Amino acid sequence: MLRTRTIKEISALPGIGLATAKKLVEAGCTTPQDLKSLRFSSMLSAKQLAKIKYAGLLAPVQRQEAQDLLAFCCESLDPQYEVTLVGDYRRGIMTFPEIRIMVTHPDFVHLPLPPIPSLDENMPSTKRPRGKKRSDANPNLLHTAVIPILQQRGLIAETFSSNYRSWEGMIRLPGPQGEWGSRSDRMTAINNVEGLYRKMKIDIIPQKSRGASLICLTGDSDFEKDICYRARQRNMLFNEYGLWKWTSTPSEATPTSTFIPANTDPNDSQNHSHSFWSLLHSSTEEDIFKQLGMEPIDPTRRNFSYITPKQRKKRTAIPALN
Repeated sequence: MLRTRTIKEISALPGIGLATAKKLVEAGCTTPQDLKSLRFSSMLSAKQLAKIKYAGLLAPVQRQEAQDLLAFCCESLDPQYEVTLVGDYRRGIMTFPEIRIMVTHPDFVHLPLPPIPSLDENMPSTKRPRGKKRSDANPNLLHTAVIPILQQRGLIAETFSSNYRSWEGMIRLPGPQGEWGSRSDRMTAINNVEGLYRKMKIDIIPQKSRGASLICLTGDSDFEKDICYRARQRNMLFNEYGLWKWTSTPSEATPTSTFIPANTDPNDSQNHSHSFWSLLHSSTEEDIFKQLGMEPIDPTRRNFSYITPKQRKKRTAIPALN
């Protein structure tokens, strides 16, 4: 009886499900207060620990909160950074679980190539092919400038995860511009766990990829799959870095293409030494829609996930331009 009650109490904590609660109790945890000890806190992820730490201070993000956060970031970072609210906010959702921002800078230019296509890839796919992964060993502006500055300014409270192109963690809401207070006040509030906190994710992307990344980071996932499908129907490839075309000779590329030779293995039986990826002109969403024969789609009309499952199965692609 006591064990059942303890599991119920612990599973009721934010971020702690029934399975995790059972593991904690089996390990000897008898009260929620026990989670403060290293013995049990080590069994939880950074996100779970943060949800417990900020319980009562977390709530769905309001649009005004996201706008205040954007103003704070723009004021904190160098003017060369372009900071854009994406995700649920850009799709017009009134409240959402986290704030997502996209950052570009003229000095961040690395553009990963898509994988070399297989010769038997004939069937269209609705999945977005990812760019090649890059080692986290080489820090970029996100890690050497953006995150350190926002930490020093008293915005970032916790880091959940971080890789070459993105950061995810917990931030303390700065509030309206006239109520930001001093940096010292904000740092003290974070140390004392005072104020309101929200989850946030930051993505840094190359300027040439701005249009493609806006589509991917705005979502939703079904809209993104539709874009991928349209690209495959036209023998193109769409991912977060752009709209690509695999070409065998420069004459096959369009006048607005960027030639990016493929790194090929001369011993590969499918050697493409004379082929390359051509990045089509796609620095804006409008460029991509035009290349795919589509009318521009307002972000607030990209909430395909709200279609019922039965309707989703019957959904056809958005009508293309004739």
